[in-house]
Amino acid sequence: MEENDLPLLVPLTALTDYLQCSICMCSLDKTTITVCGHRYCEKCISEWVGRQHTCPCCNHPLILSQLFKDHQFDSLISAIESEKSKAETQYFENLIQSATSENSKSSEQNMSPVELVLKKHLKKGLIEHESYLQTLKKSLHTKMNVLETSTERAVADLQSHGLSQNEVLQQTQDLYRALERQKLEMTNELESCVAMVAEAYDRYLNTHIPRLDVLPVKATVVLAGKNISIPDITFQATDSLLEVRTSVESAMIKRHNPVHSWEPSTKYYLFGPFAKCSELEMRTVIHNFHMDGNLPDDVQFLTEGAKLGLQYNMRPGSVILILDGVKLESDLPKKCFVDIYKKSDTQQKVDYFSCNQCNFKWICRSCMEVCHLGHEVTPYIIQHQPNWACCYCPKKKCCKIQLEG
Repeated sequence: MEENDLPLLVPLTALTDYLQCSICMCSLDKTTITVCGHRYCEKCISEWVGRQHTCPCCNHPLILSQLFKDHQFDSLISAIESEKSKAETQYFENLIQSATSENSKSSEQNMSPVELVLKKHLKKGLIEHESYLQTLKKSLHTKMNVLETSTERAVADLQSHGLSQNEVLQQTQDLYRALERQKLEMTNELESCVAMVAEAYDRYLNTHIPRLDVLPVKATVVLAGKNISIPDITFQATDSLLEVRTSVESAMIKRHNPVHSWEPSTKYYLFGPFAKCSELEMRTVIHNFHMDGNLPDDVQFLTEGAKLGLQYNMRPGSVILILDGVKLESDLPKKCFVDIYKKSDTQQKVDYFSCNQCNFKWICRSCMEVCHLGHEVTPYIIQHQPNWACCYCPKKKCCKIQLEG
């Protein structure tokens, strides 16, 4: 058997970069080659040379007459696309056959219209599912490469710091240990993302088979400067910042610290699953953005009305950082329960305390925190539902906050 006759399989990822135009980053269309040996889409390179008069890759001087159509390369791309389509079909057929018994292996001529539709959409769903996961893995590998490069640069710089050999060795080991720890954290994050994708995909398939990029995803919302993190909020692909605010309001009501207001100055930032970090680090990223106008590729500034999934491609495990402008009830000046009691609110509840130093009970939480600050205070009745404006602080003439605010 000759070498060309061997049934060899070549990974498509090894060829993808060579089939893309480095100007538009899409598949080459009407391939055109320059005298310096680089290939581009005909439209892309013609417009570029008309303005810049150079090659985008090597900066070689170019004029339009030095551009030539590469018909053979177009034929190669067409052949690869054809073989890719055949391989996808075969991949799908193998998956289906492995999950069925011998008795159910029938030809398409014997399939019902419903079976044919199911087969068509299963094929599309499986291919998109694999493509989605490969995108996540590519993001991880890119991030790891950046970390490795930064670490190698830091190790090389140690030689110029005037350190002893032992100090250089110790700091080098510390840098590599930190690198391995970060790589492990990102690998675990990928596994977590994949698990959440699989969970969401399985749940969604109970009703229909969707495109993967429109699946609902879980994300965490962080209220900057308030030490508040709200995990596992589910967002639809069509949700916008309106749903983000609604989710935060609902969560904070459950935490007995409702949102009082949203200011127009509120800013929202989306950190991808491999970009999320501590709140301090996220705020540093935003500070740098305000200084130089640049955000990392996996961090985005969210605008009103835009769709989180459809326009920002929000992925499972992402973090939405809300910066400034959100005011919670705990941020407001303290008010005595006497001033905020509403007879019509049958759900209103209050925590009461007793002060051993002042020797009386029925003290509302706000008065406990302000009027009896530093006193020996103990809980008296928690989550009580009063039927009148009850707090003994004003009655005992020691309330410092009544009628304030």
